[in-house]
Amino acid sequence: MNQASYGLDRLRVNGLITRIAGRNFYRLTGDGLWFAIFYTKVHDRLLRRPLLAAAVGSCRGGRPSSARSAALLLKAAVQVSTCRKD
Repeated sequence: MNQASYGLDRLRVNGLITRIAGRNFYRLTGDGLWFAIFYTKVHDRLLRRPLLAAAVGSCRGGRPSSARSAALLLKAAVQVSTCRKD
């Protein structure tokens, strides 16, 4: 619960959300909405399509495609960064 509170506080401090007084609800600001749309588009174009292409390519068998190789590198990088205890 503390981590969620910290995350909401960071979003509020950066002006991406505002808290509705007297309630445990938050509202996106204009900047927050812009950032959410931008981040979603970046995710779709840089991650989802190549990973989907890699998954489809792996079903066909044969040599891994460049998208598949990139997906494997990304997966390894995420695993390394989540295993680190800084």
